[in-house]
Amino acid sequence: MPSDSNDVDIELAPGTTKSNIIALLNNNPDDVFSVNDIQDQPDITNGTVTTTLTHLNINGLIGKTENKYYHALTHRDDLRRYVVEPQSPREDVR
Repeated sequence: MPSDSNDVDIELAPGTTKSNIIALLNNNPDDVFSVNDIQDQPDITNGTVTTTLTHLNINGLIGKTENKYYHALTHRDDLRRYVVEPQSPREDVR
């Protein structure tokens, strides 16, 4: 399995829906989340969740089960590091 896959450059700004979803999934790598589970998080804007999840999944930043649950990808070390290391605004994950 690849490590530190960077097939897609992504800019993650702390506090955005995209960043908060990445953080939620990578802080809970053994769990899966439905769209409703994710929408219920206080730091995630409900109106953009479905679109954001679709883009993150298509770009290989998160996984999706056949039952439509979302999860962190274990081979994305770069995203796990993003979650545990303090980030300055607009810092690229590379």
